[in-house]
Amino acid sequence: MDILQNDNIKDQTAIVSEGNCLGFRTEEETKCNIANDPAFVDWYGNVALHHSVVTEHPDIVRIKDLLRNYPDGAKVKNQFGRIPLHYALDRKSSKVSIEIVKLLLSVHPKGASEPDKEGNLNIILILFSFI
Repeated sequence: MDILQNDNIKDQTAIVSEGNCLGFRTEEETKCNIANDPAFVDWYGNVALHHSVVTEHPDIVRIKDLLRNYPDGAKVKNQFGRIPLHYALDRKSSKVSIEIVKLLLSVHPKGASEPDKEGNLNIILILFSFI
């Protein structure tokens, strides 16, 4: 799932100046805000941590930085009821990173038992991810 996809937003150019993202809430502006503000919430309810763990090759240094600057990001549920841990564990195209899972659980241990809107429990995803 591309968590940045939104067909209702017209393609408009965001203005980026000195780390500030101005203009319309387009995909470009959203990417800019996510890069500069760990607490920025996109139209799906995702914060930067959601985006960082869902990438093909997650950047562990970036994830540690986000958790240090905005630890509550590990607790943010998007509109699908998913916290970043759901995405870190639900990796279809690449292997689950044990280090990322441990980092997310270290700041939000209760995340292991949080279901998303479909009832997927992270503890079950954890078990199946490492079998």
